[in-house]
Amino acid sequence: MSVAAAMPGSAGPLNSSWPWLKAYPTGVAWDQSFPARPVYAFLDESAERFGTNTCTNFLGRTHSYREIHTLVNHAAKGLQGLGVGKGRKVGLFLPNTPTFLVAYYAVLKAGGTVVNFNPLYSLEELEHQARDSGATLMVTLNLKVLFNKVEALLAKGVLERAVVASFPSLLPPVKQAMFRIAKSQELANIATSPVGAKVISQKDLMTNDGRYAPPEIDPERDLAVLQYTGGTTGVPKGAMLTHANLSANVEQVASWAGALDYGRERVMAILPFFHVFGMTVVMNFGAPPRSFSCRSSSSTTR
Repeated sequence: MSVAAAMPGSAGPLNSSWPWLKAYPTGVAWDQSFPARPVYAFLDESAERFGTNTCTNFLGRTHSYREIHTLVNHAAKGLQGLGVGKGRKVGLFLPNTPTFLVAYYAVLKAGGTVVNFNPLYSLEELEHQARDSGATLMVTLNLKVLFNKVEALLAKGVLERAVVASFPSLLPPVKQAMFRIAKSQELANIATSPVGAKVISQKDLMTNDGRYAPPEIDPERDLAVLQYTGGTTGVPKGAMLTHANLSANVEQVASWAGALDYGRERVMAILPFFHVFGMTVVMNFGAPPRSFSCRSSSSTTR
């Protein structure tokens, strides 16, 4: 197909002198537009369309889209109870786990803004980003390698509260028991922490009916993520990403990817979710846009 020909969905003939069009797959319109919508709409739609499909498989323990969706709604209500709403920044200090998905979409459903923190950051780097972003609530796991840094930020008053999820509970029953026995030294003892009063367990956060108050989101104005990037001189700077920015990115990736068999595709989540690349092409893209056709399956992951 010539790049000078009109493409489906295009406004008209394309200018063949634009060299980048030679790299476009056949049938992908360069000038197509996408609806502005909240990022969490993708998860809502996926739970409706692929409710029983496997959404995550973490070290052998699986969760369906419907299960993740339910957890997100409970977490969203719990976060609203902690004061999360429009304008509130919530930090995620997490590796790739189901906890990341639940916390990410829950913050957005509560109306807040996600601030991703690199789990490999030093305490000094974490403090700078927390102060610069205005994030005073952090979500993390009860692994010492993570919690010890959050504990220090709480002790210094950089953070006001922290939500801590259990890492062993993410594992299948046998692995969970083995981890608690063989690697208990890697788990933080929250009960004896000097900042224990500032910590709420994920279990307590989610002990509610899941009926959160849907926020009024303006996709083109409201920030979904404050994403810090090291791609500039000096210290990392926060890039302000609206719901429309991120939802359009997902639609763009889906359009470029072409004929995907939604409901049957699998994604190996190696790219870190806390990085904008992994957040877009793995996590958010894992909840396919309704505007793209699919052939549903009840036994595989998308």
